[in-house]
Amino acid sequence: MSGRYAAKFSNVLQLRCQTASNASRISALAVRSPAETDAEAKIGAHYRTCVSRAKITNSQLAERTLVFGAARTSLQSVGVGTVMINYLLQLCRKPPQVK
Repeated sequence: MSGRYAAKFSNVLQLRCQTASNASRISALAVRSPAETDAEAKIGAHYRTCVSRAKITNSQLAERTLVFGAARTSLQSVGVGTVMINYLLQLCRKPPQVK
């Protein structure tokens, strides 16, 4: 494996791990923290419901986020969290306005 290929492979592997970690965080939205506001809880519920209805596993969410970010040059220089938010906005649309 050439050094250039190994570096690229390492970057992809690292991105997949980060994305999988963020996907796990989406699943963790089911647990409401004491500091969470009602508005935050409603937004979390919106995305949990959307991902659940789409029947996407954490692994699938991670892979789809990776593909989504790779296909958009504007997202290739930002963090995985930003890419995932953009993917969820496309998949689920914005959550309803909360007061």
